[in-house]
Amino acid sequence: MTMQIYGAKVEVACETEGPNTQANSVFTATDEFGNFTFHLPSRLHATPSLENACVVKVLQLPPDSACGLRHRPAASYRIRPSSSLSSSADGFRAYTAGVIRLQHGGTPSGECVQVEDRVDK
Repeated sequence: MTMQIYGAKVEVACETEGPNTQANSVFTATDEFGNFTFHLPSRLHATPSLENACVVKVLQLPPDSACGLRHRPAASYRIRPSSSLSSSADGFRAYTAGVIRLQHGGTPSGECVQVEDRVDK
């Protein structure tokens, strides 16, 4: 069971050589479909294998969400190339972080989603 959470704050952090790691992080928020788009700093455009260099971190969920982070905010999820048809169209590369699990109090993701569905209706 999946759901979309609007307004979750996420970070995409990419490891590169050098001491300035903050400059290799991009912060954004999810849209109404639970998706997000980020623009890499130009120095990362030539990175051939972003899936090996970058991770997604969910930093914060919206205050009105029935769900909570199942992990500490610093937990990260590896990205992998998306299988979508537009993944390389027009010079864009699309990636996915896969399933990010949430919880409602001490309950697992499935129950959290059911609570979220009831709240939205």
